[in-house]
Amino acid sequence: WYYYAGILRRLGQDEHDLTGEIYLMVFAFYVSFCTIGLLNVVTGIFVDSAVTTRTEDEVVDAFKDEMNNRQQEVRRIFTEAV
Repeated sequence: WYYYAGILRRLGQDEHDLTGEIYLMVFAFYVSFCTIGLLNVVTGIFVDSAVTTRTEDEVVDAFKDEMNNRQQEVRRIFTEAV
Protein backbone atom coordinates (compact mmCIF):
# COMPACT_ATOMS: atom_id res chain seq x y z
CA TRP A 1 0.00 0.00 0.00
CA TYR A 2 2.70 2.46 0.98
CA TYR A 3 4.81 1.45 -2.01
CA TYR A 4 2.01 2.27 -4.44
CA ALA A 5 1.17 5.45 -2.57
CA GLY A 6 4.78 6.58 -2.96
CA ILE A 7 4.70 5.86 -6.69
CA LEU A 8 1.46 7.78 -7.09
CA ARG A 9 2.80 10.75 -5.13
CA ARG A 10 5.91 10.87 -7.30
CA LEU A 11 3.69 11.30 -10.35
CA GLY A 12 2.77 14.76 -9.12
CA GLN A 13 6.08 16.22 -7.94
CA ASP A 14 4.99 19.76 -8.66
CA GLU A 15 3.39 21.64 -5.76
CA HIS A 16 0.50 22.80 -7.89
CA ASP A 17 -0.05 19.48 -9.61
CA LEU A 18 -2.65 17.35 -7.80
CA THR A 19 -2.41 14.41 -10.21
CA GLY A 20 -0.59 12.21 -7.70
CA GLU A 21 -3.11 12.96 -4.97
CA ILE A 22 -6.01 12.25 -7.28
CA TYR A 23 -4.48 8.93 -8.34
CA LEU A 24 -3.90 8.12 -4.68
CA MET A 25 -7.55 8.78 -3.86
CA VAL A 26 -8.71 6.71 -6.84
CA PHE A 27 -6.40 3.87 -5.83
CA ALA A 28 -7.58 4.03 -2.19
CA PHE A 29 -11.20 3.93 -3.37
CA TYR A 30 -10.41 0.95 -5.62
CA VAL A 31 -8.73 -0.99 -2.80
CA SER A 32 -11.58 -0.18 -0.40
CA PHE A 33 -14.22 -1.18 -2.94
CA CYS A 34 -12.50 -4.50 -3.70
CA THR A 35 -12.05 -5.26 0.01
CA ILE A 36 -15.72 -4.61 0.75
CA GLY A 37 -16.71 -6.74 -2.25
CA LEU A 38 -14.54 -9.62 -1.07
CA LEU A 39 -15.95 -9.42 2.46
CA ASN A 40 -19.47 -9.39 0.99
CA VAL A 41 -18.79 -12.60 -0.94
CA VAL A 42 -17.26 -14.33 2.10
CA THR A 43 -20.20 -13.28 4.29
CA GLY A 44 -22.67 -14.50 1.64
CA ILE A 45 -21.01 -17.92 1.51
CA PHE A 46 -21.11 -18.20 5.31
CA VAL A 47 -24.78 -17.16 5.53
CA ASP A 48 -25.77 -19.53 2.70
CA SER A 49 -24.01 -22.40 4.46
CA ALA A 50 -25.75 -21.59 7.75
CA VAL A 51 -29.19 -21.41 6.10
CA THR A 52 -28.61 -24.68 4.24
CA THR A 53 -27.59 -26.44 7.45
CA ARG A 54 -30.66 -25.12 9.25
CA THR A 55 -32.92 -26.26 6.42
CA GLU A 56 -31.43 -29.75 6.44
CA ASP A 57 -31.98 -29.97 10.20
CA GLU A 58 -35.62 -28.95 9.77
CA VAL A 59 -36.11 -31.63 7.09
CA VAL A 60 -34.58 -34.29 9.34
CA ASP A 61 -36.75 -33.20 12.29
CA ALA A 62 -39.89 -33.28 10.13
CA PHE A 63 -39.00 -36.77 8.89
CA LYS A 64 -38.45 -38.01 12.46
CA ASP A 65 -41.80 -36.54 13.54
CA GLU A 66 -43.57 -38.18 10.61
CA MET A 67 -41.98 -41.56 11.35
CA ASN A 68 -42.93 -41.22 15.02
CA ASN A 69 -46.55 -40.46 14.07
CA ARG A 70 -46.66 -43.47 11.73
CA GLN A 71 -45.21 -45.71 14.43
CA GLN A 72 -47.87 -44.57 16.90
CA GLU A 73 -50.60 -45.13 14.30
CA VAL A 74 -49.39 -48.68 13.57
CA ARG A 75 -49.25 -49.45 17.31
CA ARG A 76 -52.78 -48.10 17.73
CA ILE A 77 -54.04 -50.29 14.86
CA PHE A 78 -52.45 -53.43 16.30
CA THR A 79 -53.62 -52.60 19.82
CA GLU A 80 -57.23 -52.30 18.56
CA ALA A 81 -56.89 -55.56 16.62
CA VAL A 82 -55.98 -57.52 19.74
